[in-house]
Amino acid sequence: MELEDRLIAAVRAAAQNHVAYVCYSGGIDSTVVLAAAVRAGIETIALLGVSASLAAAERDDAHRIAEEIGVDVEEVATNEMELAGYRANAGDRCYYCKSALYDTALALAATRNAGEVIFVGTHIDDLGEHRPGLRAAMERGVIDATEFSMPNMDIDLGFYQVAKYNYYPGWHQQSSIGELLMNKEAWEALDDQNQAILEGSCGWNIYVNYAETEAKNPAAMNKMLEEYGVTNVRWTDEELAAFEAAWNDVLEEQSAQNEDFKRIADSYTAFRQEYKTWGDAQSLKPTYLDGQ
Repeated sequence: MELEDRLIAAVRAAAQNHVAYVCYSGGIDSTVVLAAAVRAGIETIALLGVSASLAAAERDDAHRIAEEIGVDVEEVATNEMELAGYRANAGDRCYYCKSALYDTALALAATRNAGEVIFVGTHIDDLGEHRPGLRAAMERGVIDATEFSMPNMDIDLGFYQVAKYNYYPGWHQQSSIGELLMNKEAWEALDDQNQAILEGSCGWNIYVNYAETEAKNPAAMNKMLEEYGVTNVRWTDEELAAFEAAWNDVLEEQSAQNEDFKRIADSYTAFRQEYKTWGDAQSLKPTYLDGQ
């Protein structure tokens, strides 16, 4: 099954016989979800939040794109500009923006004589970044769960207030990768000294990130458990097998469509197979003493 078909099937399964309220902005995330809802053949309403923070050009683009998809846009007034947290323009501004949008969507749906399912769009790169809007969605039941990042980030963003169960591990992201993307000609124009400075800085960043992650995540997990009542759960082997099978399907599909993807995927797969000899031989449980 192609990725598009899977997305449409997932939207159809989530909506069932309800109206799909898509929180729509005209951006790529919500546009993909909106198109999937329309192609799923379910009653779909594109809700566009309108306030002083929405530029006129973006508003026009949202209407144009929705018209191309074949769905009407219903504009709703949002009040994020009235929220002090939004006006402060700090790192959690997205929380207040999404809170205003979801509150408006929920209030609107409640006034209509139909069951509703609210859809939002988030692309995978967002899940490893600072996205407090996901917390706003969790608080309001817009989403039931989210894959975010790691315990040390979750606790800083207050996810323990809305998510009382944390599941580990994530099959789709077995490791983290840091990248510095640079124009090749600009890189080659640097002298040896500046190239060495960049290479050294990138290497040091990776060393620090990995060491800091391993050092801080256990303390964050324990704190969320002991102080905030968050239960840590490990997926069963059967559940991990299902994740792996789905992941392999996507890997095969994408490899067939993109030569660069296949080249990188083959390299990763070959390394994981070679590493398995060492990994299986040297991995240890925390203790082998009875009762400890």
